Amino acid sequence: MLTFVPEASRAVIRERLSPTRFQERLLKRRYRKHGLRTGTTTTDFGHFAYWLGDNNAPPLVLLHGFGASALWQWYPQIAALSKQYRLIIPDLLFFGGSTTSAPDRSITFQAEAICELLNRLDIPQADMMGISYGGFVTYTIATKWPERIRRMILVGCPGDVITRTDHEATLKQMGVEHISDLLLPDDPSQLRRLLGIAWHKPPRLPLALLRDAHRNLMSNHVERKRELLLDLLEYLDGHRSQIPRQPPKAQTLLLWGEHDAIFPLHLAQRLQQKIGDHCQLEILKKAAHAPNLEQKRRFNRSVLRFLEAP
Repeated sequence: MLTFVPEASRAVIRERLSPTRFQERLLKRRYRKHGLRTGTTTTDFGHFAYWLGDNNAPPLVLLHGFGASALWQWYPQIAALSKQYRLIIPDLLFFGGSTTSAPDRSITFQAEAICELLNRLDIPQADMMGISYGGFVTYTIATKWPERIRRMILVGCPGDVITRTDHEATLKQMGVEHISDLLLPDDPSQLRRLLGIAWHKPPRLPLALLRDAHRNLMSNHVERKRELLLDLLEYLDGHRSQIPRQPPKAQTLLLWGEHDAIFPLHLAQRLQQKIGDHCQLEILKKAAHAPNLEQKRRFNRSVLRFLEAP
């Protein structure tokens, strides 16, 4: 005898049995174990969700990359960094639990929104670390509002030295026509391709798990994220990358995966040269565009060594 199960009930069952949702619960438990709590606030820039440390240590802001979130990006760093820093880990707009009704999709808007969030949290200045897209936001804050950042760490992010020519060469090498073809996968097979590019040695995940991850992590705000990527292309064409300006004043660490195919190593060297003597570059071997996940122990040691240096 066949039993009809309504779609709503099937959705509930999928949610309860989802490996991705189960992993999320484990990650949330890890964050809470190390003294972080969830928070939300609404500003003129949008509605923010974030994780916040409950200690009185020096503040450290962590900004995730495109397609990730506060929860999924930084979990390998929580145990090491929360011992000595008060962590502020927000979801950028249209990722995780953060949204906005404003029409602006620019990196500058994301940067202003983060500064306003820090105002709400009464944090006038902090150390800041951003990876990839979150690195562009961090770099923008450092150049437009330098008083907000004490020390800056950019992970796999070339700041304003990347050009459209660099970008098009990368797309050609990866065999895609547009960056959204890579960062906004339409199906689980494209998600596997993205993992293969982001990781030097990508995890071997079964198709069922990729389907579940794609459904739960990659299907929200897709058109809004596409608009964010269009602005990123304008960033490559605009004055931010074409007209020389003063480099950031903050002491800077560039952390780069040796095999990063999205932003190749020569871009890191170009950015180091632009920033000057107060910028150091550290290359993590056997890692690509996600060195904080692939080489977490060496990554964490490098971050702490830089932040604690006199």
